[in-house]
Amino acid sequence: MFYSTIRIGLPAIVAPAALLFAAGALAATPTRASSAFNAFRPGYGGVNQACVTENWGATNNTCSTQQSEDFETVIDGPGLKNVEAVVLANGGSVSCFAGALASAGPIANRIIGASVTSPASGYAKLYFGVGVPANYNMRVVCYVPPGSEVLSLTWNK
Repeated sequence: MFYSTIRIGLPAIVAPAALLFAAGALAATPTRASSAFNAFRPGYGGVNQACVTENWGATNNTCSTQQSEDFETVIDGPGLKNVEAVVLANGGSVSCFAGALASAGPIANRIIGASVTSPASGYAKLYFGVGVPANYNMRVVCYVPPGSEVLSLTWNK
């Protein structure tokens, strides 16, 4: 099951209607959390990202172009993984998704979860997820416009 939500303040926009695991799912299961910069893996895919800097634990895109920021996560096993990303959009929307990658084999062996996008400005909590099979790892990817930040990530083990 793939899903995404955006939470801004108190109300949430949920898509699709089959969403069974809203924000409460993270609270109900053991979770891990990380500042975005601690989980950030710059240059994934051979791209120079020296202009993505740290700002109090957040990744701050000081580049002149949108950046694809990859975040490493640690999971204990297979199953539906719920992710919360806290972002600060400043002049453009931040969008994120989770992906499951095979521990070995070609990059083509991947599963991409639904993407969720923040408003063009302000803080937002983005909720999304992906089903992770046995012997797969999970990675979070966010597309971050110039001047915007990813503050933190929380996910179930």
